[in-house]
Amino acid sequence: MVHLTIVNLKRSTRLLEYYPFLDGFRALAIGWVIIHHINYFFNLSPIFPSFIFDKFNHFAKVGVVGVDLFFVTSGFLISGLIFEDLDSKIRVKRFYLRRVFKILPQYILVVIAGIAFTLTLGSIQGIKIISYIFLFQNYIHPIASLGHLWSIAVEEHFYLIYPLMIQWVCVSNRSHKKRKIILLSIFLILMVAIFFIRRYTFMAYPYNQLLLFQMSHLRFDALFMGCLIKLMEPFLKSLRYRFLPLVFFLFSGIFFYKYYVGYDPCRSFTYVWAYLASGFLLVSALCGFKPLIWATQNSFMRYIGRCSYAVYLWHFLILFILRQYLKHPVGMLGFIVIFISVMMAGILSTMTIEKYFLNLRKKWVP
Repeated sequence: MVHLTIVNLKRSTRLLEYYPFLDGFRALAIGWVIIHHINYFFNLSPIFPSFIFDKFNHFAKVGVVGVDLFFVTSGFLISGLIFEDLDSKIRVKRFYLRRVFKILPQYILVVIAGIAFTLTLGSIQGIKIISYIFLFQNYIHPIASLGHLWSIAVEEHFYLIYPLMIQWVCVSNRSHKKRKIILLSIFLILMVAIFFIRRYTFMAYPYNQLLLFQMSHLRFDALFMGCLIKLMEPFLKSLRYRFLPLVFFLFSGIFFYKYYVGYDPCRSFTYVWAYLASGFLLVSALCGFKPLIWATQNSFMRYIGRCSYAVYLWHFLILFILRQYLKHPVGMLGFIVIFISVMMAGILSTMTIEKYFLNLRKKWVP
């Protein structure tokens, strides 16, 4: 029987604490990603005067950082779920089954819809279809209407490996203190190793970086950042409401985001700034920065955050379809209508498909 303790990796209410602002963080992430992709598909220049549009265009182009915010919060949340799933042993099978009910039903439906629509425009290589079925689409050039699903593959690959790694650490070490030290060391070593592997890969293949940045082994460090924060949660909470740590993490996060803006997204260090920014803002919320907490844990933001997975799945396909028929520039009203439309599609999917399968999960995999 395996006993797991991380910072007292025992089952405790402290480890199971729910942070409402995390849903708000996911709402911020999905909002930024949607703006990025609307700006990618449509000409938004009529909305703003030119000097303002330049700023907006720059902000929208780096909306890919919203994916890194998703990765960091996912690492934090998935660590909490693994600890929550622990009773007196690690239930890896249960963890996988619960992820299947959460992730796959909506994912499969979006893939089917995307492939069906793309086939109306032309043919698709069989290997591309197979890649989406077996979740390795982030290692080949994507189907145009499903180009955003690379990040789902990254997270699923991580979910496959991470609980096995935790299990190995706990089986091989009975000391709670050693487990904590080993996990901390593993997270840090892997984050550094991934950076250097990404740096070497980007230098070795300078003309293929738009595909390289999607590969799981080059993006896991953002997820490990969230895991690291969860591991250090008791220490970070001991700094709660202390002025200097709060200011440090808050302004470090803002600084890294600002440094990311304007930085070349095809350079390897860009992604370090992105996940450090996301992680430091998450830590500032854990440390009790009230304005950030208030902005992210109100009922509206929390609701959008809970629907963010479905919104993310559907938004790109809907934008791709709309782009086939809306060739002219989009004004402010058009931008608002498009934004609300993709949000509502995700909310509807959450209320129907996701709700149905989560109810099945409660019944079959409690």
